[in-house]
Amino acid sequence: MNEMEIRIYHSLWRNMLTVIIGLVCAVVCGWILLCEDCPLWVKVVSGWMGVIFFGGGGLLMLVALIYNSVHRIPYLIIHEDRLDIWIQTRFRYYTVNFKDVRRFRLQKLGLLPNAIAIDYLSKPFHSKMDKSSGLMRKLMSFNVLMTGAAENISTADLTMNSREICDILNARLGKRS
Repeated sequence: MNEMEIRIYHSLWRNMLTVIIGLVCAVVCGWILLCEDCPLWVKVVSGWMGVIFFGGGGLLMLVALIYNSVHRIPYLIIHEDRLDIWIQTRFRYYTVNFKDVRRFRLQKLGLLPNAIAIDYLSKPFHSKMDKSSGLMRKLMSFNVLMTGAAENISTADLTMNSREICDILNARLGKRS
């Protein structure tokens, strides 16, 4: 590992809390399924859908959390010249080269800033759009419309504050110039 490399992990305890809340919601939805006084449509909508989404989501998150913790996989690795972002569904890192980025900025998606927007330079942005599939182009266009950036980094439930991460990224970006 390089001395200048910064590794940022998902917070184990915050994610465990999310898993527990999801599984508790699934149990409540399971209780709705067992309720004899509930109409059929309530059992289908609230019961089965809740068990599938909350229970399935909670279990998937638990498996991912255990996998990442056992293998000590960081979510973000900040290098001198690039940023690596762990993509759980592909089991590999997605690389953002600092030479393609104009700046990083905090993106407030709720009460707290919980995302970092990646503002690409014009040429790399158009190249990224041209190389993407039709669906990805639509998603990136929607993201630009909603947040002003084609890509965002989720910073919810990490071991480091989103402002600190953004400051480090911009400092590394400034060293590149």
